Amino acid sequence: MSRRACAVTVLLSLSLALGACGKKQEKTETLPVTGPGAPHGAPSPREAIVDFFEAKRTGNTELGCSLESEDFQRAQYNGTGEACLRSSVNQHPQKVWAEQIKIDKLDEAPDSAAATIRPNAGSDTPAEITLVRGEGGWLVNSLR
Repeated sequence: MSRRACAVTVLLSLSLALGACGKKQEKTETLPVTGPGAPHGAPSPREAIVDFFEAKRTGNTELGCSLESEDFQRAQYNGTGEACLRSSVNQHPQKVWAEQIKIDKLDEAPDSAAATIRPNAGSDTPAEITLVRGEGGWLVNSLR
């Protein structure tokens, strides 16, 4: 191979390598969670709140998980779907939640909602809950 051909080959290789460095990394899309424990949602924010705490209070793990957003599940269980179902906190009834959840204030927007609630059994301490609208309905996104 001539020196000129070698130089051209080296320059082409170098320019391709440098060109690849400047490209943005493509984001890997995450697929929606499907199967057991996947978020499904409720028809309204109010129903999502009431059903979520009822499921947690009675130990209905599948229903409880189906009302949690993927972000909520990742934050709570370091995974989604099956991770929610297998979590030890979801394996038993959580009697800390009141039978009747008091909803003091509920603000709803097209794709999100926020509420001030009183969810604890034997306590009137307020809490804040946020919800998001998922493909199947309203999902709990945070609880403070």
